[in-house]
Amino acid sequence: MKKMIAVAAISMTVGWGVAQSDFPKTKLEYHGHGFRVVRVRMEPHEKTGTHTDSGRYEIALTTAVLMSHYPDGTSKELHISQGTSAWSEPITHWAENIGSTPFEEIEIIPDDEPATK
Repeated sequence: MKKMIAVAAISMTVGWGVAQSDFPKTKLEYHGHGFRVVRVRMEPHEKTGTHTDSGRYEIALTTAVLMSHYPDGTSKELHISQGTSAWSEPITHWAENIGSTPFEEIEIIPDDEPATK
C-alpha cells in the first residue's frame, strides 16, 4: 500500500496513460522500481482501436465524458472528474472521447502486469 501511495504522488507530477500502440497520444513518462507511468491524451471525438488494458492505477488529470465499447457489443458512458483515481482491472475494449474537451490521464502499471496489446 505504501508503494501505491508513493507511486500516485509521483505520477501526479509526471503523467499517466495507456500503451503507446493503442493511443495516438501516449508518452512513457517513467519506467523503474517495478512500475511504468504513462500519460494518455484523447482529443474530443478521438477513438482508440480495440485493445486489452492490463491492471493499472488511473488518475484523471482532466474532466471528460468517455464511451467504452466491449467485445460483447455493450457500451458504457463514463463521466470522469479531474482528480479522481482508481484501480482498473484488466479489460478488452475500445474507447472514444464523446465530450467536447480533451481528456488526459496518468496510468501507473505494475511491471508484473502484462503489457497492453
